[in-house]
Amino acid sequence: MHRSDEPPKKKRKIHRNQSLFLMSHQTSGAFAERQKYEDEYSRLIAALGGKEALRKIQQSRVFLHGLKGLGIEIAKNLVLMGVASLTLRDTENVQISDLSSNFYLTPDDINTNRAYAVQTKLKELNERVTITVSNEGSIDEHVLKHKVVVLTNNGSIEEMSRINDLCRRNNIYFIASDVPGLFGFIFVDHGDEFVVSDIDGEIPKTSFISGISSEEDGVITTLEGNRHDLQDGDYIRISEVKGMSDINGKEFKVSVKGPDQLGIGDTRNFGTYVSGGTLIQVKKPKTMSFSSLESFLTDSIPENKVILANWARTPLANLYLFYTQAIFSFRSTNFRFPHPRDESDAEEIWNYIQKLNSEIKEPYKQEDME
Repeated sequence: MHRSDEPPKKKRKIHRNQSLFLMSHQTSGAFAERQKYEDEYSRLIAALGGKEALRKIQQSRVFLHGLKGLGIEIAKNLVLMGVASLTLRDTENVQISDLSSNFYLTPDDINTNRAYAVQTKLKELNERVTITVSNEGSIDEHVLKHKVVVLTNNGSIEEMSRINDLCRRNNIYFIASDVPGLFGFIFVDHGDEFVVSDIDGEIPKTSFISGISSEEDGVITTLEGNRHDLQDGDYIRISEVKGMSDINGKEFKVSVKGPDQLGIGDTRNFGTYVSGGTLIQVKKPKTMSFSSLESFLTDSIPENKVILANWARTPLANLYLFYTQAIFSFRSTNFRFPHPRDESDAEEIWNYIQKLNSEIKEPYKQEDME
């Protein structure tokens, strides 16, 4: 006998099974998508020190000015890292000399706009990234729409300083870089209060404990041959200690006593150490203050704000800044960078460096400059 209506219980069972199937299908799909994402970015996650660093990068809206050799390398890396969006700006056309440094350009691109010439090829690298070209209008209006601004192929120090000031007033991260020949520089300004959650990007250091003294200036000793590799001011968390059970789970600011010893302060209330124990480094956020480009070039520069490829030449950091200023002064006057092996160009650069050196409180000696 045929019944047109199914029993309510049977209906509920079918609906519940359908819901379970749908939920299972959605969960499986989300897991597969997440797994695909982690497989695609696994090397980058490892290089950056974790998913959180990559997440911040991939939420960034970046404005990039200049698509010559340096600019295209930056653009390629940003797209591969998967930034939320990348806006390109380059109002110049492709020249034959660009083919030697911009690997996406071909002879067919000569006399076409540089930014539009590379846009399609950059999109092919990562479909998740929105890539646009904004050559129309004032550069200022485009800068204000982004969280990160990167300037390359810069025309003058004055223009870089102006845009840097605009970024500082609007809490926009600013980076300027150029490679005029064999010499290159990067200037970074992330404002007066930039919080770094992980100062070095390294995996937290761990060590096994062989002893903890009970005294006013308590000292942890690690197992023989097990260097802690920590620095004064680092923080650690202790666990698995027997005897001093109250010390487990607590954090301490350390002072380095030796390659296998750390001072952690008063330990008299924790009892007597028996055996075992592990310490792990605890990364603490650090607030950093950056200088504006204008003040960086006019004030006395602290050595900790300049990083040179050759650390031994750090005391001569100002000379490198003089050279950078001289290069851009030359470009502003001559509308080009100096020619290689051109004595008159070299003399003009040298005279400007000498002028800048004479204006500081403690000029460099001639032998240091040469």
